[in-house]
Amino acid sequence: MVRPHAKQSFIWRYLDVIRHFLVWLTYDGTLAVYRLWQNTASSFENQIAVTTTFKNLGRPLFQDYSREGRLIGFLFRVIRVIAGIAVQIVVAIFFAIVAVVWLILPYYLLYQIGRNLIFING
Repeated sequence: MVRPHAKQSFIWRYLDVIRHFLVWLTYDGTLAVYRLWQNTASSFENQIAVTTTFKNLGRPLFQDYSREGRLIGFLFRVIRVIAGIAVQIVVAIFFAIVAVVWLILPYYLLYQIGRNLIFING
């Protein structure tokens, strides 16, 4: 026979495990998604070099100081800066969606489990 306090302790342990899981999910998991976003954005910045390209916007490309060289260099760098900013925006939107799904999905699953248990028993 199971003593009443042992049964209550058993339930409280499961609730505590669920609480710790939700704290881990909302704090540590969100922090991991944020760090992954920072690393990915930094990697794209190192490859595309938007800030360096923007700093060198007025300089000619490949040291071609002719009028055509300056024009082609300027156009090339403007297009590269715009494309780099677009890539960074797409990456930021993607990771924002991942973070929102990361935060909402477990609570939604717990809600569905609870709803189904109540519906089946009620």
